[in-house]
Amino acid sequence: RTPKDISSNSLFTLISYLLSESKRSLTFSVNDQIFTKSDTIKNNMTICVRSTKVSPMLPPLVNSSNLPSMLIYGSSLCSEIFEIMNENNPNLSSYAYDLLTMLPSIKEEEKLAMNKNPDWETFFQIEKPFLFLYRSNIIGNKVISRDSEWYDKFITTQGASKFINLVLNHSMKIPPQRLVRLVGICCLITTQNRFEIYKSTFFNDFPSDLINRLVSVLGKNNDTSLIATCLKFLSKLSQYQEEALENNKEFPIIVRGTFFHKETQIRVSLRD
Repeated sequence: RTPKDISSNSLFTLISYLLSESKRSLTFSVNDQIFTKSDTIKNNMTICVRSTKVSPMLPPLVNSSNLPSMLIYGSSLCSEIFEIMNENNPNLSSYAYDLLTMLPSIKEEEKLAMNKNPDWETFFQIEKPFLFLYRSNIIGNKVISRDSEWYDKFITTQGASKFINLVLNHSMKIPPQRLVRLVGICCLITTQNRFEIYKSTFFNDFPSDLINRLVSVLGKNNDTSLIATCLKFLSKLSQYQEEALENNKEFPIIVRGTFFHKETQIRVSLRD
């Protein structure tokens, strides 16, 4: 029995369910003519159903070197786009940065982060905002690669503290959509298993003025992703900086404003 006004497509779905077959493996016909889902079902109609084995469709093999992104990456265009990004052109640099984030990291830039004696002061050039964002992505990728030797060096050579200090010091000047990514990398750095070795010293020495800046960002932004990400980072250092938070006049207001926030993401971050 079928509903009176059932469509052809719904009938096909019902039949495939009853036969435990996929619709792709079934052929429907009426009077030896193929019956499609766009055809109309009529009274006293006899529909013939045939099942055929369907070979699984394998995705076509793709030569990655022929992908547009790889063709750009392997050509002089890549360095030219990188130069446009570094020019801080108000009309073009953001597009150049977005395009470069779709390509593999430039090897010369990766080598700077992998240097045996890294100069983080030179590497993190906050005065070149798009270069800073680009190199921040390299750092984020290295952190999640779980290269413990590199990570230990990044912490002990003050790379992590330098990066986090720059992000928070300039947080009021960075657009929310960019800042949420940067604070996310700060969270990523401080949530690795190996960070447990350094956590106590790192957060005990954390500058109180940076905590105040982080709280100010929370108080002056409505972006839910940014608020949740800042709260997540704040939760990491709160047990080491209780006095600084207690002395911050904005913090109780922010707690009251976010404790019953309609966004679950923010409530969970505050709970943490």
